[in-house]
Amino acid sequence: MKPLKISIVLVFILFSLSVMCQTVLRGKVTNNKGEAVSNTLVFLDSVKTNVVSNANGYFRVKVPEGTKKITLFAPKYGFMSLDYAEEKKVSFVFIETLEEKKDTQVLIGYGSEEKKNITTTVNTLNVKDDKNAMIFSDIFDYLRGRVAGVKVTSSNQVYIRGVSSFNLSNEPLFVVDGVIVNSITHILPIEVDKISVLKGASASIYGSRGANGVIEITTKHQ
Repeated sequence: MKPLKISIVLVFILFSLSVMCQTVLRGKVTNNKGEAVSNTLVFLDSVKTNVVSNANGYFRVKVPEGTKKITLFAPKYGFMSLDYAEEKKVSFVFIETLEEKKDTQVLIGYGSEEKKNITTTVNTLNVKDDKNAMIFSDIFDYLRGRVAGVKVTSSNQVYIRGVSSFNLSNEPLFVVDGVIVNSITHILPIEVDKISVLKGASASIYGSRGANGVIEITTKHQ
């Protein structure tokens, strides 16, 4: 067999193997009223794909072998993530939440509270009023340069000052638009409305997950 033919065969074999290592995931996105949620972005391990849900809330995405997390972003509802265990079908249900009544309220776990009633530190930064937000290339640079009480290492590890824990990881819990997420790498500062840093009793409603403090991010899409 000539070298050119051998190369073509090898390319075909490699392509076939790569396709075999992918799972086609079919999903449906609705809200808690059972209404379809369209134009929802799909992320695989925090990497944005070109897939969006259609008018009926359905999407279809090829998932590479080894993928651990499926994340969706809906402009109206924010982010939602789930652990991926090679399922062929999955359903996402976004929960509609009431609009915040005042900027003086902050999210505390699964509810909200007036700042004056919180006995421990809650540092809130209104990013929407920060004209310099657009100069930061990613959310980690913004946290590093603008948010008091937060330390970000050169490798983008995030820590809240004044918090110590026996947990293996000292990173805080990340909550985006009321949804707990594993990563915030996909968030741009210009998309953020405000950031709240919680520690102590104000983070205790999250239980052991809030032991290292909580960083709550409210996007402009909320």
